[in-house]
Amino acid sequence: MVSEEAVPIPRDRRARLAAFVVFAVQGLTFATLLTQVAVLQKNHGLTDGGLAVLLLVAPVIAGVGSVLAGIAADVPTLVAAITAFGLGLGGVDGPAASRTRVPPM
Repeated sequence: MVSEEAVPIPRDRRARLAAFVVFAVQGLTFATLLTQVAVLQKNHGLTDGGLAVLLLVAPVIAGVGSVLAGIAADVPTLVAAITAFGLGLGGVDGPAASRTRVPPM
């Protein structure tokens, strides 16, 4: 017999779906960026070491944002953590993506 505590309520299901969607979009976005690594490196004159640092910064910022969101004690702190995470990640992803020139097919 399953206890009532083990059955997820609709709010929990929506929260799980939202978390799945956020992780899926971020993963697809990062995967798309990785397909353009050679173009990024060429357009910006990055060395192999510089490229490695650039690719390392995005997951590090994401990890810091996740930790900050996880330790938020209240809603205003959570909003501040998510805002800082978004600004930091956007600061890494946005400029790199906006200057990437995709060659025509």
